[in-house]
Amino acid sequence: MALADIPRLLRRLCAAWPAALVLAACSPAPEAPASTAPVHTLAAPEASSQDAFDAQGQLRGFYEGREGGLFTACGETSRRHVRELDAKALAVLSAADAADPEPKFIVASGNLIGRDGVAIAAIDLVTRDAFSCESRLDDIILAARGTQSLWTLKVTAAAVDFIAAPGATPQLFPYRPVSQSQGKRVLESSNADGGIRIELQPGPCSEKMTGTTFGLAANVQAGGQVYSGCAWRGLARP
Repeated sequence: MALADIPRLLRRLCAAWPAALVLAACSPAPEAPASTAPVHTLAAPEASSQDAFDAQGQLRGFYEGREGGLFTACGETSRRHVRELDAKALAVLSAADAADPEPKFIVASGNLIGRDGVAIAAIDLVTRDAFSCESRLDDIILAARGTQSLWTLKVTAAAVDFIAAPGATPQLFPYRPVSQSQGKRVLESSNADGGIRIELQPGPCSEKMTGTTFGLAANVQAGGQVYSGCAWRGLARP
C-alpha cells in the first residue's frame, strides 16, 4: 500500500465506527446459562381442604403451634410433626394459639403418619384444662353442654341422656343414629313424655368459661324449649 493511500483508508474507518457502535448498543446481551443448582424450600404443614385427605381415625393428644405444628398423641412421649393440616383446623388452632400459646389438648379426626408425622383434619375440641388424655370418652358417642344455661347432653349406644339444668331430673330417650339434613347433623328421638331434637352445625363453638373451642355448635329442642351450646364427639361408635 502506498503512503498516499493511508489517509483515504483512515477516513473510511472513521465513517464506519459510529454505525458499529450503534449496532453494539442495540444488540441484546447473550443470555447467561441457566443454573442447575437445586432450589431448597423449608418444609411446612400443608393447609388443604377437608376433602384433600381421608381421615382414618380420631386423634387425641396435645398440640403445640411452634416449629410448624407439633402433636403428642395420648400414650406417646415423643412429638410428631404436623405434615398435613385442614384449612379450617388451621384457623381454629391459630386462633387458639393467638389467645394462649401454651400446649393444648385437642380431639380431631386425622391420621398418624409413620413414626413422627400426623395429618389433622376436622377439629372436635381444643382446650387448655377442660379435657385431657385421662378424660372418659370411651363410652360416649356424642356430648354437648350449654354455653350460657348449664344444660348437659350425653349420647351413648344405650340412650340419649338430657339434663335441662343443674339438679333437674334426667330425661332419657332411646338411642337414634345421627342423620344429615340440609347441611346439619340431626338426631331425633322420643319417649312416652315427648321428644328431643338435636341439631349439630359444624364450625367453631367457643365456651368462655373454660376457654374451650369445640368443633360443633348444638341446638337442642326438648320440652317446648330450645337450648344452645357446643358439642363434641366421644370415642364410642354406634
